[in-house]
Amino acid sequence: PVASSRGRGIYLVSNPNQIPLDENILVSRYISNPLLIDDFKFDVRLYVLITSYEPLIIYLYEEGLARFATVKYDRATKNIKNQFMHLTNYSVNKKSNDYVSCDDPEVEDYGNKWSMSAMLRYLKQEGKDTTLLMSQVEDLIIKALLSAELPIATACKMFVPHRNNCFELYGFDVLIDSNLKPWLLEVNLSPSLACDAPLDLKIKASVISDMFTLVGFVCQDPLQRQPRTGRLPLDAGSRYQTHRTQRPFSAQHSTTSGKLRQRPLSASDVDSNVAKEKQAGKQGGSTLGLTTDELKVLRRIKEEHERRGGFVRIFPTADTWELYSGYLEYKTSMNYMLATRLFPEKSGKAAVTSRSRNGLNGHVVLSVNVLHAEARQHVLQYERKLLSLEARKRRRRHLAARSTLGKKRGAAKGRKASSPETTDTDEDEESGEEEGEEEEE
Repeated sequence: PVASSRGRGIYLVSNPNQIPLDENILVSRYISNPLLIDDFKFDVRLYVLITSYEPLIIYLYEEGLARFATVKYDRATKNIKNQFMHLTNYSVNKKSNDYVSCDDPEVEDYGNKWSMSAMLRYLKQEGKDTTLLMSQVEDLIIKALLSAELPIATACKMFVPHRNNCFELYGFDVLIDSNLKPWLLEVNLSPSLACDAPLDLKIKASVISDMFTLVGFVCQDPLQRQPRTGRLPLDAGSRYQTHRTQRPFSAQHSTTSGKLRQRPLSASDVDSNVAKEKQAGKQGGSTLGLTTDELKVLRRIKEEHERRGGFVRIFPTADTWELYSGYLEYKTSMNYMLATRLFPEKSGKAAVTSRSRNGLNGHVVLSVNVLHAEARQHVLQYERKLLSLEARKRRRRHLAARSTLGKKRGAAKGRKASSPETTDTDEDEESGEEEGEEEEE
């Protein structure tokens, strides 16, 4: 049924005559040769983040969930009504008496819900080409979003006044067949972020944390906010009058007060920066000739990529731009501008060289050879075990502590080098103490 979720109302038929014609339903071809693990059918929930449709920016999270059926797969027609065998929805299979849960978030390959990385590591041990599989998965995601790019981008242009106002997290459900070909089952506009198991919490908390970081949300701890004291309530008229009489701090005032106040770049600031770059004569990553709006978009996309965390940008990249740019239907200069600035060596190549059209049925056949090199790098990230948020915090604190300690040692060595009173014996003793400290670490 349309506008439904969690596997409700799904049923299988063996003959087209069994399909009712008076109902508003969606009919899909059944994949009869699914890839099995221990004889169980499964699908994969992937988390895809879109931060912009103009230009189109697609991120895929490094981790996902493999969801298993609770009854071993059998192609016999007599089992056609057994939902616990044919459907992999968690909402369906959790009601089965055979459902197995795992209470340890570090055990990712046990029970009816695995992590995607554990599934990939298992397939790799079985001799499967996980690099090819994930390159096809990325290909599938990009194609699906390109098919909906025009109406969504048009709607964003009409109803979203500012580019940074919105983003979207999609839940892609993908089924893998026995030939290691991924099939798109559906795209969920509001993927469930409920955490019914420790593994759910580990993965989904990381997804949410990295998503908010990527789009630029600043974390505010309400317990650390200092209450504002000494303020009297104002009525609407006095508040309006106060707002009108306030003036921004000038550069001279901020300098005399000892605090420089930072503000966003204005159009004049951007123009001055462009003039400086013209004098410098930069090439490749230059922003020469860009409008103020284009400069803002380019700056935002670069900053997003630096904050991406566990997200992998799959479009645009140097290879995917060359392969798919010709299929963008929302024709604006933003996509081309972004490609020329991020990877100028490939933006000039015609995308038509990477595709061929079948004259009989009009289908577009895309080669994945271009994607294969990129996916070889991405699959290393997809296969690695995800660290929990707590472990990531401990790791950051440890690295920060080591960095601070290294700076202190460097400063101490600099003071000793500049001091004429330091003797060789003192330096040897201090060096020995430092070596001892390093061994303890």
